[in-house]
Amino acid sequence: MILMLFCQMIIFMAQNVLSHTNSELGHLLLCCIRCYVDLDIDAALEVHTEDTIAAGRDALSQFSTLMDVGSMSCNTQHF
Repeated sequence: MILMLFCQMIIFMAQNVLSHTNSELGHLLLCCIRCYVDLDIDAALEVHTEDTIAAGRDALSQFSTLMDVGSMSCNTQHF
């Protein structure tokens, strides 16, 4: 339980460090994590309506787009 709380808090704390201007890939990672969390929340619902299904599809589309952008960014940058 405490680890889960810490993981949720670290995302918010990291926003100050991994801003778009400081770390483009770090900022992209935070965006991917947020979309994943949205997708996970939508998928965890026990009862789905047309609205929740649409929200889940939207979250999946955003997550997929960010993952594609991230994989292209990683291929062009060297660590």
